[in-house]
Amino acid sequence: MTVTINGNGTITPTSAVNPTGSVLQVVQTIKTDTFSTTSSTNVDITGFSVAITPSSTSSKILVAVNMGIISGRQNSYPFLTLLRGSTAVGVGTSGSGNRPNVSFGNFGFNGPSTLGLTGGAASFQYLDSPNTTSSTTYKVQINSGYNSYQVEVNRANHDPDESFSPRSASTIIAMEVAA
Repeated sequence: MTVTINGNGTITPTSAVNPTGSVLQVVQTIKTDTFSTTSSTNVDITGFSVAITPSSTSSKILVAVNMGIISGRQNSYPFLTLLRGSTAVGVGTSGSGNRPNVSFGNFGFNGPSTLGLTGGAASFQYLDSPNTTSSTTYKVQINSGYNSYQVEVNRANHDPDESFSPRSASTIIAMEVAA
């Protein structure tokens, strides 16, 4: 940073204190318990949101989501959507037809039976421009993309108390970035 000292001894910075790209704050939420739904429309994942208050309307918010395990019965389709408040962000466009518009997901799990013994991680990053200095909440919603089959967060669909049936945690990290 460069400073200028005037005749009265006043020091004036001549460059930004937080240059473009500086990380100004970081907040995180972690979900360690499980969640299940058979809803064919988006529902909130209980306890899985993070709030951040930007210091400037020009700030960007980098949102990074990691789902440790998402699962469902065989041939289920857990679809996930990132929301800022009630507005879906970072979603694809389907054009015409029945294709759903989601942020990310997993194209189903083909376990050895309809039990759904397998699961997989899913992650998504999105650089948002909320244009506000008010508290802003980001959350993830999930739906069952096929036949209302049950879909799971942080566990496999078939969840016996066995060494081959892990559970996981999922996180949302929001970072304010100077623009």
